[in-house]
This record gives sequence, C-alpha cells and structure tokens, in this order.
Amino acid sequence: TVTGVQTCALPVLAMTDALRRRFGNREEIAHTIHYICCTVEGGSAEAIKWINQFNVLILDEGSNIDIRLFGRLLKCLPNLAQLVIVGDLGQIFPIKQGCPFYDLVKTFPQHSFLLTENKRVEQDSRILAESAALIRNGKSEEVTFAPGSPLEFVQRDDTMEVLLAKLLAPIKPLDDVMKMQFNALRNMDIKQLKKAI
Repeated sequence: TVTGVQTCALPVLAMTDALRRRFGNREEIAHTIHYICCTVEGGSAEAIKWINQFNVLILDEGSNIDIRLFGRLLKCLPNLAQLVIVGDLGQIFPIKQGCPFYDLVKTFPQHSFLLTENKRVEQDSRILAESAALIRNGKSEEVTFAPGSPLEFVQRDDTMEVLLAKLLAPIKPLDDVMKMQFNALRNMDIKQLKKAI
C-alpha cells in the first residue's frame, strides 16, 4: 500500500523545482537527496515523523548517483517499500565510486524498462535531437526536415553576425523574431551566437 511518495533528485535546485511543478507545485513532494539526508540525519523527532510518512521513493537522474550517496539515502528512509529509479545509462556516470543504477538494471533486467521513444518533446524537437546526433557524427548532409517544418538547418560560412542578419532579415514582426530559437552543438558557437544576438 502506498502511504506517501517522495521524489528525489541530485543536488540541483532547478531539477527539484521542475519535479515539484510536475506534481502540482507541492513543495513537500520533491527534494534533493542531500536535503533528505541532512534533515533525517539531524535526528529531530519532527524530521523522523515527516520521513516516515513516505514508503515509495522516485529517484530522478538515477544514473548520476554514486553508491555511497545511494546507501546514505536508503538508510534515511526506514519505511521504504518501493523504489523507482528514472535515469539514462547513456548519460554521465557518477563522479565518485560505484553506479547502483547501472548495477540494478544489469542485475534485474526483468524489472527494467527502456524507453525507446522520447515522449516529452514534440516531433520537431525529436527531429532536432536526431539532427544533432547526425551532425556530431559528421553526417550533416543527412539532416532533413519534413515539408512545412519550422526547422531550418544552416551551415555557417560567414561570421556569426552576418549569418544572424541573413536569418533575421526576412522576419518583420518583432514578435516572430522573439519566438525564434537557435541551437548550436558547440559551446564556442553558443557563446558567439549570444554575442552576435
């Protein structure tokens, strides 16, 4: 029986805020791992009473959590009955030793589910992500967008300022310019683009 669900993320406040928004802006439902651990390890009766109402833990960005932090978190949740870990084994692994998410997926494949299609983003955004992968792999000539798509692939053969002027020239209403979104694969290009804008 589910008595309470707690959602944890790595110590990134923006990530925790995003999780809270997904759960109807309920502040009590999502915290960083370190917040949970420090609150419970402080040992106050109020903190223990608070944490004991949760028996389900949803752990976001699970691939980034090292074994020591994972063990510390589990120790702080004495009533834990169910554990759901969400993560991407294709992302960065923990900096510190051990990757419990990887170990659990490999040890219990029957309890692991692989999402093969991105359900969070629109079709154009999926195409954009696929295009980025093609460009990274030196296959930029294979980048194509569906007819009528608002996406356009542009190779830079001028300075960033000249390229930007060419892209913005045909756009007249200021509102349309403000809706434009530029994506670049390298940090260097992003910095140049920001400076040009």
